[in-house]
Amino acid sequence: MRSPDTFCINGIKDRIAWKACQLNALMMKRLLYADRLLVTGPQDIPAEKGAYILQIDLPTPRIVSIKKFAGEVLPPGRYYYCGSANGGGGMAARVARHFKADKPVRWHVDHLTVGGTVTAALLVPGGSECDLVDELVQAYGVIAPLSGFGASDCRRCVSHMFRNVAIAANVCCN
Repeated sequence: MRSPDTFCINGIKDRIAWKACQLNALMMKRLLYADRLLVTGPQDIPAEKGAYILQIDLPTPRIVSIKKFAGEVLPPGRYYYCGSANGGGGMAARVARHFKADKPVRWHVDHLTVGGTVTAALLVPGGSECDLVDELVQAYGVIAPLSGFGASDCRRCVSHMFRNVAIAANVCCN
């Protein structure tokens, strides 16, 4: 498994961009506790039920085709999606699916992952996606670009998808 520091190293041309990537890798590391696992691909994902945060790099603008968000444009950059995997197959099935680029579009997050790249996932066995949302919002400079995205059945969270405004698109997505 690659170190979180390698997420952004490829293609970085200047010192400022490299520092921004180090800060982003540090953000994912700070969320990593003893009971959590950071993965960079679909292998070695436990089949336990739980919650996860996907780190998604979007290299180009993406027009959202979901009726509720019709016509909204997501700018290039780094996004985080908090989800849960409490069905059959647990996190292994759900998160491995998110790492695939070619898949049927079923959930809100699929509109982001088919146009971008899932570069990492933080796995929390037995965790709550809403608790992960709270951690992201309270501790880091993330914004919810689309209220309700990925949270159509959630009464607690404004969204389950966030954008890291500190990471420019040219840093994470080139």
